[in-house]
Amino acid sequence: MAQRLTLLYFAFTRDLRSRPQRQLPPAPASSQEKRWTANAYEEARDILREESRDIVMADILGTRKGIKALAKFLKESGAFTRDGRAPNKRAAPRWEDEREPGVEGDDESDEYG
Repeated sequence: MAQRLTLLYFAFTRDLRSRPQRQLPPAPASSQEKRWTANAYEEARDILREESRDIVMADILGTRKGIKALAKFLKESGAFTRDGRAPNKRAAPRWEDEREPGVEGDDESDEYG
């Protein structure tokens, strides 16, 4: 009986040890990091304060002026962008800059028709 219990214990603990460990969630940001993040868009928030002194979302999202102010804030601040900076303005593509089909060096090959 003791031998069976030993084998059962070994099988049970071995099974538990072979499972991968659960990943812990990342640590919460420190208060200093939160303050830095909160201050990152402070200058651009003046755009929103022109429409709503306390930046009340009901005022901003409930009026046309508020929506325009929010769009301007997002554009100028770069909020919700990958790197936190306002996107660079790029010129629209021009037809003249496109390559002619069938010109040597083109990605498409005449080999397959």
